[in-house]
Amino acid sequence: MIIPDTPKSPVEDSTPLLGEAVDNGPNAPPAYTPLPRAAPMPIWDTQIPYGVYQSVHTQQDRQRTRKSAGLRFCMAFLVAFGVWLLVLALFGSLTAQSRLHLIQSPWEDYDYPIPSGVEPSSCAATWPEVKNPDFSDFPYSGSVSFDFDLPSKALLLLSQGGLSNGHLTITSSPDVANVQVVVTVSYHKAAVCDAAKVCFIERLEGENGVGIFTPQPWPGRTYTDRLFFDVKLVLPRSDSILHVNALSTEVQNFSHDVDTIDAYFNDLSLKASNGKIQVKSLTAAQVVLITSNAAITVESLIAAQAVLNTSNAPVGIGSLVAPIASVVSSNGRIVGAFAVADSLELKTINAAIDAVVSITGDSSLQKKNISLSTINSPLSYSIDLGPTKAEAGSFRVMADTSNGRMTGQIVSAPLNSNLTIRARTTNHEASLTLPSTYEGNFAISTSNAAARIARANPQEKDPACGSDAKCKGRSRTVNTTFVTKFDVQRVLHWDPRNVEHGKVVLSSTNGAATLYI
Repeated sequence: MIIPDTPKSPVEDSTPLLGEAVDNGPNAPPAYTPLPRAAPMPIWDTQIPYGVYQSVHTQQDRQRTRKSAGLRFCMAFLVAFGVWLLVLALFGSLTAQSRLHLIQSPWEDYDYPIPSGVEPSSCAATWPEVKNPDFSDFPYSGSVSFDFDLPSKALLLLSQGGLSNGHLTITSSPDVANVQVVVTVSYHKAAVCDAAKVCFIERLEGENGVGIFTPQPWPGRTYTDRLFFDVKLVLPRSDSILHVNALSTEVQNFSHDVDTIDAYFNDLSLKASNGKIQVKSLTAAQVVLITSNAAITVESLIAAQAVLNTSNAPVGIGSLVAPIASVVSSNGRIVGAFAVADSLELKTINAAIDAVVSITGDSSLQKKNISLSTINSPLSYSIDLGPTKAEAGSFRVMADTSNGRMTGQIVSAPLNSNLTIRARTTNHEASLTLPSTYEGNFAISTSNAAARIARANPQEKDPACGSDAKCKGRSRTVNTTFVTKFDVQRVLHWDPRNVEHGKVVLSSTNGAATLYI
């Protein structure tokens, strides 16, 4: 919109306006002339100038400021350095006090892990110091010996505590009349050696032996604050077999070596941790071998009942004879020959099993059980259930694995026996060979692979007949009940009356399953 100019109104009182000349005489100042007014600018283009504030400092002030900043930094650094020295001094004081406490305090002041009911006495007071060869891990060593009668109930050997570490040898000798225990300790520092207590111990009436007790770990312990115990347990040997009611060891971070011992143990229990157990030859009514993170190796073991348990290490058996045997491991293979009268359990994980098993004794007394189990590993077994002419018995065999090949064989079984077998794996092949005496039904199943049956010996003869006899009326018969690509179910017999004597289940997934008859 356009606004027209408005005429000015006359002002009667003549007051000179700014910019109008007034005649005030010759001395009058020049007339004021207003500056031309600039045209208005759009607000978005408006630029408002601001004066920048600048502090004014003299050269002396600048020098004072620089000196103050440097001084403050130096003071802060000195304070931090002083705090660090104080913390270091405090920590060193605590460490020195702990070591001084280790050296000066009596051993009763320490926290010794003595088991409940165990009473130590006659502890070794001094250790004769012997300098070891330069190539030894420990510069010094000392020995102490204990001689005592064979206990009537149990012979004990214990080693507990933060410095428990060593090796135990169990042997026999005709040169000793009683039980002898020799303890040799290797060390760096005499004070640490003196902190260990080796004592004669008693638990219950008729139970005694030797105990090694060391303090629990203390603050500031170093690499040289270590001990190593070499222990030798010697049993007397004579013309007659030594009878030991019980031998029990419980040692931490110890390994065992058991020599050939001419003795019979009613109860033998060897328990360790982080140390292997090696046995040459043993005879016992009941045997328990337990360790961890180390192997168990047995050359010959005869026992009424055997339990072997370890972890993260293999179990190797040359020959184990026992009515009842249990071998349990984890992450360690189990290999060996096992002769049992009643039952056998072999169990591990993430490791292979390779076992030769035989059943001894009278097979007709009770049912015999054999269990073999692992995962993620192959499983191979060969089982002899007894001669053909033996008394008919009852047997059950369970074999399980996964992600590994399974190969099984029943070498022989008494005629007319009742035999139940379940063998299975996953993601691999499975095979099982049956003896000629087997009679009963069987089922083979798999997925994504073939289920097959094959003749192991096409020229086989009737096991009920002698090698030269001519048997009549008996022939090997296989009747099919169900057959597909992945499943086979049949009945196998020499005598139709024995079709219920046996049951076999062989299964796999993603791998072929083959039964040999």
